[in-house]
Amino acid sequence: MKRQRTIVRVICIVLAALLVGGLMLSMFSGAGAALKDDLAALRSKAAAIASEKQNVKAQIKETAGKIAEVGTTKALLDHEISLTEEEIDNLNAQISVIEGQIAEKEAQYNQTKSAEEATYEIFRAHVRAMEENGEVKYLEILFGARDFADLLWRVDFITEIMTADSRVTDDYVAAQSRTIAVQADLQGVLNEVDDYRGQVQLKQLELEEQVHEAERMMEAFYADQEANQDVLNKLQADGDALQAKISSTLAKIAEEERKAREEAEKNKKPATNIVYSSGTYQWPSNSTLVTSEFGDRSSPTEGASSNHKALDIGAARGSNVYAADSGQVVTATYSSSYGNYIIINHGGGRSTLYGHMSKLKVSKGDTVTKGQVIGLVGSTGISTGPHLHFETRVDGVPVNPRNYFK
Repeated sequence: MKRQRTIVRVICIVLAALLVGGLMLSMFSGAGAALKDDLAALRSKAAAIASEKQNVKAQIKETAGKIAEVGTTKALLDHEISLTEEEIDNLNAQISVIEGQIAEKEAQYNQTKSAEEATYEIFRAHVRAMEENGEVKYLEILFGARDFADLLWRVDFITEIMTADSRVTDDYVAAQSRTIAVQADLQGVLNEVDDYRGQVQLKQLELEEQVHEAERMMEAFYADQEANQDVLNKLQADGDALQAKISSTLAKIAEEERKAREEAEKNKKPATNIVYSSGTYQWPSNSTLVTSEFGDRSSPTEGASSNHKALDIGAARGSNVYAADSGQVVTATYSSSYGNYIIINHGGGRSTLYGHMSKLKVSKGDTVTKGQVIGLVGSTGISTGPHLHFETRVDGVPVNPRNYFK
């Protein structure tokens, strides 16, 4: 009877351990499903980016080498670079999701390992009990029956003992198998994330080559300005047209704000939909190297007017671009001359423009604060190297940014 109670206790403990383990695995399964959905969405997006990139490559092949198409080719190269950066971002996002799976699977492995160890201790205790009590003499148990009812009880008892012996061994083997399976699954995910990190490194090399290709094309184009004068004139005309459009748009915004302020003062009510900012500017880059000043220059290299309407700040590609003051983003887009550029309205007719960025961090309509990162330095548009094209405007008219800084 003592041994019977021991076996029953063993069975109860094993069932409890299996129940807890099952609940834990169910929790992990739910979290894992969400991670798999995230991963599937990212992989679907990666396929779309790759498809678009192939189309862009085909277009570049058609226009490359045609001087008259230099602006179009540069825009396509910029787009290809942007897509490669998207691929890198997508891979890094997948790595983050997979790292979440690693954390989940490590916790799952620890849980199954603990369950295996607990089952092993039960197995050991069972074996030890069998050694201490010696082999059960089944015939003695049967022949010791007092009557037929007692005999039936003893038969059930012997069956229970034999079933418990088998169950304890089976449970231990099953626990070992679960641990091995979870460990293999964990190792598979670790290998997968290593593979993705390798893909990121390859994409980084591809990105560098694409950036250099774009820079080499523009350098070769500007190396013979006399032969390419007609194209330069067209690029300059396109740039002047964009400048005029920007000036008109910003002047209109400034006029609408003035009217709103006057109406508010007249009605003695607070003005709405008006941008308020600090009124002072901070330098928009970590770099203080100015490669081209505001005003006249003898040999423009940006396909724009010789009357340079900005400061060009030489900075490393990918370094931060900061909002010079608080305000609202009125433009965040790409143009063949400015590349990726942003215009921020600071209120009171004041605005700033940031051009040639590799990446935009804000969108049209966003409210930004002074010093906020709004983009990354690049060489998009008509540009031969990484720098920040920085304009300050009043009522849409460009003014020297130096007036706002010591």
